[in-house]
Amino acid sequence: MITKALRYLLEKLEAREAKASAGAARTGESLGPLVTHVADEPPSTPPPRASCVVVNSSERDLTQIRSLMQEANAEVVVATTENLTNADVAKAANGVIFMGVAEGAEEAARATLAKLGAAQYGGAVQLLGANERVSMEALAEAAARESIRTLPSLVTPVTRNAIEETIKSEGLARTASGAIAVDLGVALRKHWIEFWYQPKIHLPTRRMVGAESLARLRHPTHGALLPGSFLPGAAVSDLAQLGLEALKTCFRDWVAFERAQFNLRLAVNIPIVAIDADEIIRLIDGQSLAKYWPGLVVDVEAKDIRDIKPETRELVRRLKERGVDIAVDNVNADPDALQSLVTLPVSEIKLARSLIHGVSTSSSLHSICQLLIDLAHHLRATSVANGVETKPDLEALRGMGCDIVQGQVFAPALPRAQFVNLLMSRPRQGQPAG
Repeated sequence: MITKALRYLLEKLEAREAKASAGAARTGESLGPLVTHVADEPPSTPPPRASCVVVNSSERDLTQIRSLMQEANAEVVVATTENLTNADVAKAANGVIFMGVAEGAEEAARATLAKLGAAQYGGAVQLLGANERVSMEALAEAAARESIRTLPSLVTPVTRNAIEETIKSEGLARTASGAIAVDLGVALRKHWIEFWYQPKIHLPTRRMVGAESLARLRHPTHGALLPGSFLPGAAVSDLAQLGLEALKTCFRDWVAFERAQFNLRLAVNIPIVAIDADEIIRLIDGQSLAKYWPGLVVDVEAKDIRDIKPETRELVRRLKERGVDIAVDNVNADPDALQSLVTLPVSEIKLARSLIHGVSTSSSLHSICQLLIDLAHHLRATSVANGVETKPDLEALRGMGCDIVQGQVFAPALPRAQFVNLLMSRPRQGQPAG
């Protein structure tokens, strides 16, 4: 089937190539942005490497901390209560201050906390007690009075595992791309994950027809973080839990969106290896959903469907019976992925972001996008362009017959409250965008 379908579409490309520039230049009704400002938008530039300050620590604990911080490529500053400077405190603003507390030295610890409060320190403090007789609870209360966040205290000598947990939770390491690295499992346990929504716009009618749920991590020190900070290297069990949390949130939020007279079909992202059909079906069956609930879409990555197993096909069938469709994201001209894609009952084919930027000026990108849009229609699926940033690219996609677009040209992912405000500002279901 794939060979026949692709041959059919490739034969059409030569004829369509002559129309590419005309399609890219075509202008229709103005399509303006829905949102120009996003509250708490995550930074797009890599942060500096983390720094931590070790105050009044034993040599043994200092050696352990230094070794692990070196592995995380984090800077270590050593100080005492007496010589701790505001410059030292400022360095640890995106890290942690480890504070050793010897038995009988609680007053020195309180003096250090007072210094941090006066310097308006915004990071975290981890207390290292010499033994269990040191009153960590009283020191944590003193820190709270100075508006300082404390981590669970540790008894010295500190263990490797304990410091590694701090590194994973406080974002002291960096990913390969330079982003702050926070462990997904830790973030889930601490309830730091939240879900933002990006509008999906039906191009022919310019109406909002859905939204994609995108995970963000709300860190107490670093603020909102993008998935690049917590998804790389995440355990499959944590990814599965993230998917279930996304589904639970979508069910709850759909009710709020419906009150704004927007019966939106929401989409969530779950890696195909982390999809637990039994859990998802139990979750759906436990909801009290209106009869006009439009169902859900689960986005999976194209690279993950190259080798489809029989149990995966059964999983897709079972979910479809409960109103959950599968969309394949980041689709390009990879023949292995396309071979598998056409054998699955997918509802959406989402073009890879790398194909979208510049599609209005590149004949090769135009040809590939046209091929994939035609393939989606040939398979009776919806074609979706994600990551559309400019009006020329938007118009080119409209000229190619793309069904749905999402991206900065309309709106980035929005925190739930801001997305609800966007819906409430639009007087009826499906008002044209822009």
